[in-house]
Amino acid sequence: LALKQELKPFLLLAEKLGSLLAQLMNGRLKKISVTCSGAFLSPSLDLVTAAVLKGAFGKLISEPVNLVNAQMIAREMGLVVHEERESEHPSYLHLVTVRYETDKESRRFAGTVFSNTHARIVRIDDFHLEVNPEGFLLFYANIDRPGMLASVGAMLAVEKINIAGLSLGRDNPGQRALTVINVDSPLTEDILRKVEKIEGVF
Repeated sequence: LALKQELKPFLLLAEKLGSLLAQLMNGRLKKISVTCSGAFLSPSLDLVTAAVLKGAFGKLISEPVNLVNAQMIAREMGLVVHEERESEHPSYLHLVTVRYETDKESRRFAGTVFSNTHARIVRIDDFHLEVNPEGFLLFYANIDRPGMLASVGAMLAVEKINIAGLSLGRDNPGQRALTVINVDSPLTEDILRKVEKIEGVF
């Protein structure tokens, strides 16, 4: 499959968005919608969608998935795949938006590529942030108040988990916030339970 060199970072981003939804989703996957915004991306919508599916299925099924067979696997699974093009986006030159629906929830992720190489997740649900989708990521929602990050950071320090990066998103001061922390090593179920027990984290 011959690909334009400039398209490859966006396909990698799309694959990461698919992988993210597969790891965070709750329930049985029913529908995936992919929107490409921008004149450069829109003509390659089918490839971007295939990359999203490849990333998702890589976490959900055991059989090999690639850009060629991803759509066929989606049909075999009875998954509804919706594609949409936008000529432009008000905030980004190029943007890939992925929405999914399960029998329990619907969520939205969006990402872009800066300087032709730096993939970033720039939206999770209604939160705007800038996440480097590399390595191990800790996601948690919390009440937006002083000391929350310090509490989580202190717990990670006790567990000898090193923080490599951080991104914060919030709706209104003092209400809900979403925090994404890049860490250097895997997080066990035990560590995740300890994060969940911190007051104000949910």
